[in-house]
Amino acid sequence: MKIYPLLLVFAIVLSALTGLSSQSGCLPDGITFTSQAQIDSFPINYPGCTVIEGEIKINGPDISSLEGLSAITSLAGNLKIFNNDVLTSLDGLEGLHVIQGDFLLIDNFALASIDALLGLNYVGGTFWLYRNHALTHLSGLENLITIDDGLVLGSDSLADIGALSNLTAIHGGLAIINNGVLENLYGLHNLADFSGSLEISENASLKDLSALASLTSIDFFLFLSENDSLENLHGLDQLMEINGDLQIRKNASLSDLSALKNLAVVKGELRIEENASLINLSGLDNVAGIDGPLVVTKNLLLNSLAGLDQVDPASIQYMILTANSKLSICSVTAVCTFLENDMGDALISGNAKGCANQLEVENACQALSAGNQIIDNEIRLFPNPGNGVVQINMPGNAGCEVSVWDALGQLVVQSHHLMEGRIDLSELPVGLYFLEFNDGQRSITKRIIKQ
Repeated sequence: MKIYPLLLVFAIVLSALTGLSSQSGCLPDGITFTSQAQIDSFPINYPGCTVIEGEIKINGPDISSLEGLSAITSLAGNLKIFNNDVLTSLDGLEGLHVIQGDFLLIDNFALASIDALLGLNYVGGTFWLYRNHALTHLSGLENLITIDDGLVLGSDSLADIGALSNLTAIHGGLAIINNGVLENLYGLHNLADFSGSLEISENASLKDLSALASLTSIDFFLFLSENDSLENLHGLDQLMEINGDLQIRKNASLSDLSALKNLAVVKGELRIEENASLINLSGLDNVAGIDGPLVVTKNLLLNSLAGLDQVDPASIQYMILTANSKLSICSVTAVCTFLENDMGDALISGNAKGCANQLEVENACQALSAGNQIIDNEIRLFPNPGNGVVQINMPGNAGCEVSVWDALGQLVVQSHHLMEGRIDLSELPVGLYFLEFNDGQRSITKRIIKQ
């Protein structure tokens, strides 16, 4: 009669052990699915397998449903879903909460919905959402909070990333590339904990970066390239430090860098290249050093390097100023000091008069400092830049003589008595000029740009 309690205890212990076993990890070497039949048979072949210790690969020409994987709750390895031509949704992954490794969703041409990922809150590796041509939105990622490595977003139909609104942390960089119809980055506006690099490239319709307003530093590089509709960089207004290269390249509509006004440090190459609408570099005025090459090339409307005045010339490895067809003003302090002290290699060619070659720039630099001229804050010129009559505000201008020199150091307006607090430059060509004021005791020079 006493055997029954003993059997009962054994049954309870066995049940507990079975339950514990069902919660432990399985498939430490991972598993690869290449057919729909393999997915359908998964719950039969691996009953109770909910926590995958290895990697899952899903890649097959007939895979159309992931329902056979509905028991899976977490992965210790990677999840790779790629090159599945007939997979339209991720239904079957509703129970998935954690992926410790990388999550790759790449080249699934019919994938139109990822709603089944609503339970996912953590990706420990890099999350690739790339070249899923039917995917127009990211609904299903509303509960994703942390990506402990990088996030790569790139699909030519992706128009809305608002489902990422609860994403607060990315620790390995962000790449937004090849999104043909994406106009803004709303969805990244709560990103408070960011580290890594930032690349925003080849987004033909992107106009608005304002969702990135919380970024204050970038650990590696910042690349902004081939965003044809991007006119300004508003959204990067709080950015103060880039611990790597800053490249702004081939943004056809970009005309305004003023959002970078708080940027003080670039620890790598500073490259401004082939931005067809960029007229000046205003916005880079607080960059104190770059610790790399300075490259300004093929910016067709750029007329001045003003904005780079504060860069420490000792931080420039070498300098390339080429093929900026309207660039006539290169005689900013950083460039002049770099050339005067032979601090590194310089290639200057193909720019407008005044900056067409190194000799012209050196002459303009000499004109800037000739005669021990004093530059101070007593004299105000406005408008500056201007295109005609320049108003001059200065204390006690009686007896003051004014003369005008061009960027090559040539006298273009003879010294004459300053009358009525103004001077007319409307007959002079567009370019950089220096107004020399002399009261018989001292000489003061102010710089003005004629547009």
